[in-house]
Amino acid sequence: MTEQFEPKHFAELLSERSVEDAIQYKNSCIPGTLYKFSPLFDERRVDWRTENELRMASIRNGEIWASAAEFLNDPFEFKAVLLDDSEFADQQEAGMMERLLDRIRKVLLSASFTAKLDNFPMWAHYTNNYQGFCAEYAVTGGDRLFPVIYAHDRRNAAKLLKRMVLELHLLFKGELEREQLSAVEPALLYLSHFVKHDSWDYEEEYRIVPANPGRANGKLIGNSEAGLELSALCLGNRCRREDKLSLYDIASEQEVPIYEIDFDNSSSKFRLMFREFRPE
Repeated sequence: MTEQFEPKHFAELLSERSVEDAIQYKNSCIPGTLYKFSPLFDERRVDWRTENELRMASIRNGEIWASAAEFLNDPFEFKAVLLDDSEFADQQEAGMMERLLDRIRKVLLSASFTAKLDNFPMWAHYTNNYQGFCAEYAVTGGDRLFPVIYAHDRRNAAKLLKRMVLELHLLFKGELEREQLSAVEPALLYLSHFVKHDSWDYEEEYRIVPANPGRANGKLIGNSEAGLELSALCLGNRCRREDKLSLYDIASEQEVPIYEIDFDNSSSKFRLMFREFRPE
């Protein structure tokens, strides 16, 4: 069973041991299999064929789309960090720190995955009401993957950001060597991009947050770069037959199984079932 990720323990390892130890611990909390839900559309949406083709092309080419925060379904992504003005000398310093934090937010993208395939809301919310599909990935290297932390409150990071800026200032002045820089403050700020409000905890999310220095709307990253390998495809039960056949061809090319979702009418539980898909 995958170990539950404890942010406090991760921070302790960063400050008392090493980045390598912290990453090794974090990796032990990543499941061996992750899932990514994708919508597919029909004539009710403008340019629907182009959108569908792009999503299927990314699967065929072994790539995953990472999006800028403003294009995610939650407009309050990357808002876990609070800067308390009382921690700063004046409003000028507070404003400078807020702009720095906003810059950090804007140079990161996000690609999200979940640990659960049989999740009713995820199928409804992320596959256009079961009209899309879900890609299953085997985790081949978890260094870039982090569990999402669900929290009820934001955390004040004013002191943390001030310490990081001070160290960078001393480095620039030549009063500190690069190897003397603390890894704790940057790592904890980076970790804040994996924190969401606890009302989202049904998603059981894991994510990759790649750099976006050009501030693009998003970019494709290779499966191998993400530490993932496609292992199966699963079709929504409302997926158009044309799309089912296209995905079946991709699964055949990639030599991975393909399934179709349905409701298990024989069970006393609310349960989804998955059967192998074969074109008739």
